[in-house]
Amino acid sequence: MKIHGNEINSFFELLGHNENDITYATGWCLSEVKPFLNKFIIEIENKNINQQDFSIELQKFGEDKGYTDIELISEDYFYIIEAKKGWNLPSSEQLMKYISRFKKEKRKYNRIIVISDCRKEYAKRQLAKYNLKVPIVFISFNEIYKLFKEIKSDCNNQQRFILNELNKYYRKVIKMIDTDSNEVFCVVVSDKKIKGNFTFLNVVEKGYYFYPIKSGWPKDKPPTYIAFRYRGKLLSIHHVDGYEIVEKPDKQVPELIGWPGWSDNLHYMLKLGKGFKPDHEIKNGKIYATQHIKCMLDTLFTSKTIQEARDISQKRKDANI
Repeated sequence: MKIHGNEINSFFELLGHNENDITYATGWCLSEVKPFLNKFIIEIENKNINQQDFSIELQKFGEDKGYTDIELISEDYFYIIEAKKGWNLPSSEQLMKYISRFKKEKRKYNRIIVISDCRKEYAKRQLAKYNLKVPIVFISFNEIYKLFKEIKSDCNNQQRFILNELNKYYRKVIKMIDTDSNEVFCVVVSDKKIKGNFTFLNVVEKGYYFYPIKSGWPKDKPPTYIAFRYRGKLLSIHHVDGYEIVEKPDKQVPELIGWPGWSDNLHYMLKLGKGFKPDHEIKNGKIYATQHIKCMLDTLFTSKTIQEARDISQKRKDANI
């Protein structure tokens, strides 16, 4: 079955692909698959709770003149769930509006639950800055996806069917499954001195690379491969053997301790595998000097320029090859 020429893999896709549609699909699954609801509550509270009967409301309008995505209410618990597509988080102003709803409901345990594609470390750091009087709990769509596998054996056939449909829907509309393991993220590295005689090139030579977790960089997870351009041509390609989320580079790159250029963002600190590259020289081509480039690994070995590798890779994606 197709809609507007696009193949439909799950009946949830009939809703659409925007944030509200994802919310409706998730809310329906919480309502119809009791093991999923129970496991979700355990994940939020980090413990088993006494059996509670929860009512579920979607897009509820309040006196604050706002709509909540999902509200879960029981005798003792009141949860307001805000779901965001991608690495977006609700603003503090948006969440502040909901405080009056908790005061009105007067439940023993109140929580604001935020769901998005963000990594947990990043989201918790950002949400902690809001200083709301109601606890904020973060759970990623990737974590919810993992819950499906954990509860499958507890579900009947109908519930498993619904879970499978939501699973397929998530895979298509949410960036949580790595489908680009052959993709290379290509950046510029320079021999500009950043502290004393220590340079960005020296960081790579030590087997590390770091970047801020923010827009313009891969945020949902580090790339599988990273390549470096140096003086107008490809320097090396590295498999990312591991990574950490760090506030400072003190442990991995002590040469940068005290460096004033380190931003307030959390950073991915990548551990690089042994460098490799094609036998022939790969020049930049017509690309911006500092531009971030994505291309398929094999195209770097068959192209004369990084620009050509990028263009071939994009054509493949467009053709869904």
